[in-house]
Amino acid sequence: KALSAAACFPASAVEVDHAPDAGTPLVGRAAEWAVIERHLRAPETPMLALRGELGIGKTRLLQEAAAQAARDGFSVLEGRCQRFCDQPYAPLRDALQRHVRGLSTARLRSELRASPWLARFLPELSAKLPRSLPALAPEQERRLMFAAVRSFLRRISGPRGTLLILDDLHWAPADGLALLAALLQGPDAMLLRVVAAYRDGELRAGEPLSRFVMDLAHRGALRQQRVGSLDAESSATLLDLLLDGTTAVVAAQRRRVLERCDGVPLFLVSYARGLRDGTVEVPATLEHSIDQRLHALPDSSRKLLTLTALIGRPVAARLLSRAGGGAEEAVEAALMAACRANLLRESADGYHFVHDIVREVIVHSLHDGGRRVLHRRIARALKGESGEQAMAELAHHYAAGGERAKALLYLERAADRSAEQLAFNVAEAHYRDLLARFAEERCSAEQARVAEKLGSLLVKEGRYDDALAALEGAVSAYMGGGACEASALALAEIGRVHALRGTPGEGMARLAATLPGLERQGPTRGLAALHVTLAHLHFVGGDYEGELSWAMRAAEFAAAAGANDLLASAHQRCGTARFLLGAVGEGVSRLEQALALAEAIDAPPIVSTCLANLAWIALETGHIDRARLIGTRALEIAERRGDQTRIAVRTTILGVAHFHAGQWERAEACLERSSAAAKRAGDAWVAAYPLIGWGQLLMARGETCEAEQSLERASAIGCRSGDLQALRRSAGLLAELDLFHGRPEAAIGRIVPLLDRSSSPEIYASVLLPALAQAYLALGRVDDAAHLADQAVARLSAAGHIVRMQALRVHGEVALARGAWEQSAASIEAALDAARQGGYRYPEAQALSALGDLNLARGCADLAACAYREALAVFRDLGARRDAEATEARLRHLERTERRSGETTA
Repeated sequence: KALSAAACFPASAVEVDHAPDAGTPLVGRAAEWAVIERHLRAPETPMLALRGELGIGKTRLLQEAAAQAARDGFSVLEGRCQRFCDQPYAPLRDALQRHVRGLSTARLRSELRASPWLARFLPELSAKLPRSLPALAPEQERRLMFAAVRSFLRRISGPRGTLLILDDLHWAPADGLALLAALLQGPDAMLLRVVAAYRDGELRAGEPLSRFVMDLAHRGALRQQRVGSLDAESSATLLDLLLDGTTAVVAAQRRRVLERCDGVPLFLVSYARGLRDGTVEVPATLEHSIDQRLHALPDSSRKLLTLTALIGRPVAARLLSRAGGGAEEAVEAALMAACRANLLRESADGYHFVHDIVREVIVHSLHDGGRRVLHRRIARALKGESGEQAMAELAHHYAAGGERAKALLYLERAADRSAEQLAFNVAEAHYRDLLARFAEERCSAEQARVAEKLGSLLVKEGRYDDALAALEGAVSAYMGGGACEASALALAEIGRVHALRGTPGEGMARLAATLPGLERQGPTRGLAALHVTLAHLHFVGGDYEGELSWAMRAAEFAAAAGANDLLASAHQRCGTARFLLGAVGEGVSRLEQALALAEAIDAPPIVSTCLANLAWIALETGHIDRARLIGTRALEIAERRGDQTRIAVRTTILGVAHFHAGQWERAEACLERSSAAAKRAGDAWVAAYPLIGWGQLLMARGETCEAEQSLERASAIGCRSGDLQALRRSAGLLAELDLFHGRPEAAIGRIVPLLDRSSSPEIYASVLLPALAQAYLALGRVDDAAHLADQAVARLSAAGHIVRMQALRVHGEVALARGAWEQSAASIEAALDAARQGGYRYPEAQALSALGDLNLARGCADLAACAYREALAVFRDLGARRDAEATEARLRHLERTERRSGETTA
């Protein structure tokens, strides 16, 4: 069936990206076109992907979709990717750039006022901004930039909406696919339509496009339509249309073309062009046809086509001029001759081939010696370009030109730059390429250095097993080259990965064998690093006295070796241990000392860790505003480095701070983000903390089943890693759930094994005492409960810990059970005052509820009702459904009792 629209392929090009001849019908694509029409008029998904092999006609269908959409009232934006394209966010940036070129300056300024972060996506618009954009964390900038693109696409929408036409998606970089995925999710995803095309053969498991397609298909946001070869009848129809009545073509030639082309439109177009032009007889192969066209050009054009083919992307005349050594005017003339031969096409990005197969034919025809000479010329020309150079491109051309040293230099620079820009997948590919090359040439020192960089990169992504493999390779290479100090530093990094991974025992065992030999050599940087790491491993394993011991020795070695960064890390570990062992003031002092030193030597990771520790202590000791302030600073540093583990911890701190301040919606947003970061960081110890935060929030909301599931998962992670802090925090909350469900024995069984394990009163063991006192009280063991309540108040008040409010309330409840009303009132009112002074709204409501119980027991019904109503108002405001229901029940019971009493009196 022929549809009266535009040509399936124009006779003037191999494959084009411009508007086709509207007088030629679309042949043999009725089924595919029906799917496209349905997508434009009544879509089932926001995106339709056309997939098929090279030259099968996907681009032609995209052209027709764009034309039809424009007629239907869509605002149509078109973009395409190029092989070896180094443009970020392709092809969406290409599509938006094409569109904004047609906008007036006034319209652009209006758009930038509405979405100023669009200028970060299209840097050429920066000059039109009324004021410069603020410097923010990369992840925050990226969110604002994505939101600006979404807003812009919404504003330029036509009557029917906005349609994105995206070609050659198989060459799209990971960041471009990430942006497209972001645009296609959310409640307004269907307001944007996308029709895209990619090659079947380019979709490989594990690559960005493969993951993108699978994710969208799983979400129900993508429909795929395969574009196959034309059947025999459609092929014959298309060939006749392309030949346009050429009488010189005999039946035998026509039959031979149809047999050889086998229904591939690209081949039909190529053969038909040769037959119509009369320049060649029926070509034996498509390559021969292209070769004939090349030889019809002047030498100057052929040379420039060769350079363009080796560059492998759209290229400006000035670059070809530098690489070819000719004047730019002569280069332009030669390029135009290639355009007239329908081998090149000019676009806003520069000159490019009408189809990639033309480039491949040219490259294949070059002999090795000539290819190497031209690659070296291109590299020198690229170095002369103004602005930031694409290091990977320089590395490619130097390598192809036989200049190994320069190729490796630029490849490593490309990897380092990609890592700095948080393009981890690109950086990893470059580092692995370097490792393979250094391994072939047995360059152990270089191999070790790059393996260590790769390991550090993988740690930031949370890929701990892969990081360990890379770092073990670095240690092996260092040892092979006799670099003992460098191997010690790499071993310290291996230990740190085990700490992050939640396998402290394995980390300690791996490092232990190295220490005796290093200690005999005296204080070195490597020895100090190993001691810092062993302190970290003992922290994760819950041995805080061990952490303190190793950290103090680390500080001695770091000071002797003049390693100020390691000295700061040692002080940070000492401060953490002191706090956990109950010496809060000394812990804070050590951490502030570490922070000052880290800031003086400009060590962002250590600064971030010190800030996070200080934020957590501020939060635990009742200073919410300080916790949020310095916690935000810690998060900003982690975001700039793209470190998923640190991002997870920092956002958890902020989430818990918002929870205590009564801002539960903001707490939920932070905890969602921390959970996502922890998931990206793998199933490591850090994953327990967002789960604990969720458990606390869900408990307060009254969602006890979900809270228990979250806390049990956190406990399992803590148990696997030996993280005593996570075990205690999750056990304390689970014990509260046990008490709610009437299981005091279970609560005691959870808590008792986790009490103090050292000679010092550990802070998180103290935190467990209020719940343990409540459990004994529930069992009627009032004396035991009173002893524990006294101990909890003393220990937590001395530490200034936030849980002292709970301890005071529980102390008051125990005193009430013993009939000591005055003591009960003093404790509960102290809990209420502390909550109000610190701005802790949930503990405030809990204390008010306890005060109501006390007044009710004392026979002061009016005071009890007043306290219950105050508590109920706070519970409702927060969304603490379970507590609100319990308080309402108390009020109703009190009101019924008062009514009966009044009726009896009457």
